[in-house]
Amino acid sequence: QSFVRTLDDLHGVTHTANLVHQFSSAFDIFIHILRVIDRRIACCLKRDDSDWRLKNACPCCSYKVRSILSISYPSASLFTFRNSAKYPLAITRKLLDILGHNLGIGYDIGCAFCATLRRTCLAHDVQSKNLRYFCGVFHGFAHNRLCQLQHLARNIEGCGYEDFETCERVFSASNHLAPLTRYASPYHRKEAIDAHFRLWDSEKYRNLGTQTSGLFHGQY
Repeated sequence: QSFVRTLDDLHGVTHTANLVHQFSSAFDIFIHILRVIDRRIACCLKRDDSDWRLKNACPCCSYKVRSILSISYPSASLFTFRNSAKYPLAITRKLLDILGHNLGIGYDIGCAFCATLRRTCLAHDVQSKNLRYFCGVFHGFAHNRLCQLQHLARNIEGCGYEDFETCERVFSASNHLAPLTRYASPYHRKEAIDAHFRLWDSEKYRNLGTQTSGLFHGQY
């Protein structure tokens, strides 16, 4: 409503309630057109498979170069759950099936969850595919010293600079969605969340390119 009022003021138009509804409908149609175009482009590029996004979300992890030595954990994932162990177990199964070997996963209670995995039907695949759980550096320092030596990402060779705390950054960056979605309809709530994370992705990919070009510029 405030955005429409601003447009009315810029164009010298008297504000009326129907203008808000008209603008909202036009914006919904515009977003729908963009989504249809995105789906068609993805289909033409063979990117419409249900697992394509998971396999190609991170160019640094998924793009392999023969002349570059492999690292201990070329693929890293992270998640956080509060109430039930069935969700991380299901996600672990999915990641093992899709991403395969040498996968590192950050979890607030990764140390305790390792013991849970050893008592499930996933134990054999976890061991054979060299999957390992870590504790993020933010939560890990709250654990005892022995746990930190075994599971804290900062103490594990192959983790590099990854701190496994991206979830915390995602939560922090999405906090401003709360007042926008509190009184929104279910459709507009999902639309706002989807738009936020699409913008988040585009900014992260752009920053990744900037960091990479800066790295090579410094070397050459």
